[in-house]
Amino acid sequence: MTKRANGEGTRITRHANGQWWCRVTLPNGKRKPFYGRTQREVIEKRDHYLADYRAGRISTDAAQPVGKYLRDWLHGHKSIKPRTRLDYERQIELAAPIHNVRLDQLKPAHVQTLYDELEERGLGPVSVHKVHRVLRIAFRRAAKLGYILRSPTDLAEPPRIEPGEHVTLSAEQGRGFLESTRGDRFHALWTLALLQGLRSGELRGLRWSDVDLDAGRVTIRQTVSDLGKAGLAPGTPKTPKSRRALALSAAAVEALRAHRTRQLAQRLAAATWEDRPEWADLVFTTCTGGPLCCTALHKPLQRALSAAGLPPMTPHELRHSYATILAEHGCDLIHVQHQLGHSSYHLTADTYTHARQGRKSIATETVDRLFPVDSETG
Repeated sequence: MTKRANGEGTRITRHANGQWWCRVTLPNGKRKPFYGRTQREVIEKRDHYLADYRAGRISTDAAQPVGKYLRDWLHGHKSIKPRTRLDYERQIELAAPIHNVRLDQLKPAHVQTLYDELEERGLGPVSVHKVHRVLRIAFRRAAKLGYILRSPTDLAEPPRIEPGEHVTLSAEQGRGFLESTRGDRFHALWTLALLQGLRSGELRGLRWSDVDLDAGRVTIRQTVSDLGKAGLAPGTPKTPKSRRALALSAAAVEALRAHRTRQLAQRLAAATWEDRPEWADLVFTTCTGGPLCCTALHKPLQRALSAAGLPPMTPHELRHSYATILAEHGCDLIHVQHQLGHSSYHLTADTYTHARQGRKSIATETVDRLFPVDSETG
């Protein structure tokens, strides 16, 4: 009787529970079992796996612990920004309960249990979704490399995120707020947040070379990233669509002209001024010309809001107010997407469609105009 070659498998046998199975010895000496409800299912699984293995689509690296794979994956992920890398490190740390599971033995149930445990520890749905997003990216990469056949996150369900309530300003409140902050050193910053919808990092990274006051345009090319203990670093916008050119409102141009005059006077009066090339030419700075950290805006904004008789808000909620005001007054959401620098129209629509629900749709206004009601017969 001829001995079977490695990979051809032993005979298919049946367990007492009725399930069929066989086991093959791979060229590396390891044994791999296959199970199925029928003999044909076992043969198909075996042959499919062996075809992938021989074609180089299955790697022996699948036997490594999940924690090691995630760390190596992040280390080799050279294209992500420093701030994003810090966030990914936090999400990987939160996934510690599955770190010791072998990558090729990780099941959707492991991942689902992780999500449930994180919720029990007090993490909110948004935080759990961040973990899910990082694991999904990492494990889909593992599947593409052939370490696993399918990402276990595809069958796990993170908790549902309910739409959050944001504090927003109406157009009338916004006018009152900007009027009350005219003497504020951050007046121009509040104006660009509320009337242009810029992100905090975009505002703090804005350079005068990116502003054309005569043409009334601004181009978003740089951001400031907060890297925790590593300090602040210049960065680039979040996505290609975040790198955008915007027309400035008349109020924004006026505020920036006044701000530039004030900043030049402040620079002349200062004993020292930041002279590092990476921070040269910033529009919004500390009193010595350095970059602003995100927390530096919190107290000044709360003071300005309180003085205007308005509730506490974050700089991001000024941006959110801008988009909500546009949506409420009939601005096309495609235009809102461009102004905000969102990566997709769906993100804008999911976030701001509610702002238009209390207003007649453009379709209804068109029908009313074309088919007016006769007041005598109506």
